[in-house]
Amino acid sequence: MLLASDGLGFSLTDTIINKGAVLELEYTHHLEALYCIEDKGQIRAVEDQSWHSLEPFTLYALDQHDRHLVRALDSDLRLVCVFNPPLSGQEVHRKDGSYALKEQ
Repeated sequence: MLLASDGLGFSLTDTIINKGAVLELEYTHHLEALYCIEDKGQIRAVEDQSWHSLEPFTLYALDQHDRHLVRALDSDLRLVCVFNPPLSGQEVHRKDGSYALKEQ
């Protein structure tokens, strides 16, 4: 919805995590906030065993470059995501679950 080329200093994306998917992520170069708008999922820190519920109107923010797991439960999970620095829209997750830092 908004990318680095829009010049606002952050990006805003509409993200779908497919039903049953479990993603291990760690944004080493980005801060991230996510707002759940549809369906249900869960999140937890990799080193923690407690899953936290994601459902509509749930927000979570990762300001310590936290390594985390996100999973979609009974259907696709839909999230609105904000990243700083902003994403270009061409990123691909690396093996460690992060995005490379793009030169601005």
